[in-house]
Amino acid sequence: HIAKHASVFIMQRDPYFDNLRFILIAFVVVGHFALVYQAGAYSHSIYTLKNWIWIFHMPAFLFVSGLFAKRIYVPSRGLDMNAIAFYVVMYVLFSIVIQLVMSTYSVAEFDLFHVYRIPWYFLALAILGASLPIVAHIRGGAKVVVPLAVAFAVLAGGSDGFGSFLSSGRIMNFAPFYFLGYFLDRETFEHMVDTVQSRRLYMALDVMFLAAIFVVLWVVPREVSSTMNALSMAYSPYGSCGELPLPTIVFMRVVWFALAFAMTFGVSALVPRRKVFYSEMGQRTLQVYLLHPLIYLPIRGFEVIPRFIPPALMLDGWTIVAFGLAVTFLLAWPQAPARLLKRFQRSIRVSNLQ
Repeated sequence: HIAKHASVFIMQRDPYFDNLRFILIAFVVVGHFALVYQAGAYSHSIYTLKNWIWIFHMPAFLFVSGLFAKRIYVPSRGLDMNAIAFYVVMYVLFSIVIQLVMSTYSVAEFDLFHVYRIPWYFLALAILGASLPIVAHIRGGAKVVVPLAVAFAVLAGGSDGFGSFLSSGRIMNFAPFYFLGYFLDRETFEHMVDTVQSRRLYMALDVMFLAAIFVVLWVVPREVSSTMNALSMAYSPYGSCGELPLPTIVFMRVVWFALAFAMTFGVSALVPRRKVFYSEMGQRTLQVYLLHPLIYLPIRGFEVIPRFIPPALMLDGWTIVAFGLAVTFLLAWPQAPARLLKRFQRSIRVSNLQ
């Protein structure tokens, strides 16, 4: 079944997925710059926006990565070890670069085995991709794998092992979205998006749903929203996710999964299907992911906003949102970094694992 559809991903680029990737990386960048602002000043609107983005932005990225992981493992060809090796090398190199940047304003030990920051994504792609030869052959496919992955993530949250070692907590937390993308046919997903976009009522309900989540996050007590944010980040076990009772936190983990799945599709359904002005830049999201920390980490580390920028210029934090969007466009504009990354990826050659 998987091999039957693997050839689809070698065809001409679909602008929809380039559009989707660009919008998702914009959410990632804006979310990180929202953290920069939160480190220097309090704004309820930016705090709520950051929590809203955090519910779905990485689940959506892992889902899209899973959709295209059909190229990584095809039963007839085996596991593409070139791709796995590329992710591992990128994880190591990116971790070194991030540590060097952070060393300019703080003192921290370099530890490849305990992952707290953005290089974790490459490690996740390597580990989840390497698991596909086993996962792909589980009888029942997504109907069995995804619920099991969710159940395992919910249960694992009660263990102290659910933490930063090899980013195990985050990888287990986001694995269901990656596996759903892997098992889901691209045509089926696009048909679901077309169904929503073909009817104004569905589009209106979609917008209302996404807006309602923002409103709920705005009005709930801070203790609840901060706990939900900790659960969506998945850095820590339940005991470190807030002061709420343990059964409540476990229930909120289940609610988070439901919201993350729903919001991932809800945002995806609003993305234009046709080619638009940012479609081509959607092909270069990897360079944005790699380069934007070189901007926001020093701004946060050196406390640029509270120390040097008057509050009146920040407009309650919305200036930093606009700045984050501008950074996304500027980093996605040049083509040279993407070409260098492709050359580097092609230079890694490892035999496929049968």
